[in-house]
Amino acid sequence: MNYHKLTSSFFISSQIKISEVDSLKENGFTDVICNRPAHECNADERPEVIREAVQNLGLNFFDNPLSNGQLSLDTISNQRNDGIKTLAYCTSGTRSAILWAFSMAGELPTPKILECLVEAGFPMPHLSDQINSLAENKPQ
Repeated sequence: MNYHKLTSSFFISSQIKISEVDSLKENGFTDVICNRPAHECNADERPEVIREAVQNLGLNFFDNPLSNGQLSLDTISNQRNDGIKTLAYCTSGTRSAILWAFSMAGELPTPKILECLVEAGFPMPHLSDQINSLAENKPQ
């Protein structure tokens, strides 16, 4: 499984396969966030299938699907996770990266968020204004 580091405790990847779930625990992950809607998945990739396999290893699983045009403050806040080591996944990793970036608004400086995205292989400088706006309007 290829995953990309955003911070020392938050990583993103493309779709997890059942055959890769054991490696999550072996690599120290404690939490898994699925950002891929069930209707996009093959039967053996559906969130409930991955959830069962992940939970059978004693890991936490969170379903936080993001469909096109369905971004909300709840979806962004649900991306926040205080796990020791979290992996968020979707089809390619892009949605997970965007949700992470938005969830970090106001927590990290925007240039640092954008730098983390670049280092992870997901350069998205066009998110700068949205991150800044979220940071300015974040409830205290």
